[in-house]
Amino acid sequence: MNKNILQNPLIKGALIILLTSLTGIFANMPENPHKWTIFWLTTVGTILVYLGQSILLPSNSTDNAINLRDVLKGLILSVGNGIINYFATNSNDEKIDWNKLVMAMVVMFSGYLLKQWQTPAPKTLS
Repeated sequence: MNKNILQNPLIKGALIILLTSLTGIFANMPENPHKWTIFWLTTVGTILVYLGQSILLPSNSTDNAINLRDVLKGLILSVGNGIINYFATNSNDEKIDWNKLVMAMVVMFSGYLLKQWQTPAPKTLS
């Protein structure tokens, strides 16, 4: 069965993360090469966390619904994003803006739950 690649939940989620990250650039353009490095490390790292949690914990919620597993996966994604951003920032000798870091985690969590809500079942690789 030939399935449209954009209907694949893993691809769809990875694209949402990339678009969220690109939106962050336009809201707060990185000012120097260190900040661009932080942006790319955080984006790639978050996509890897997303793919990992999606493979290890496939979603089992029904259409237009989220369940406890979706909430757990959203937390894994948002905390993973925060940890990756923290280490990328520290490794590039930049100061961490805790307000922005927490806000990014909240947006990541909310965006993930919205994506799960809008993705029809089954939400696994098939």
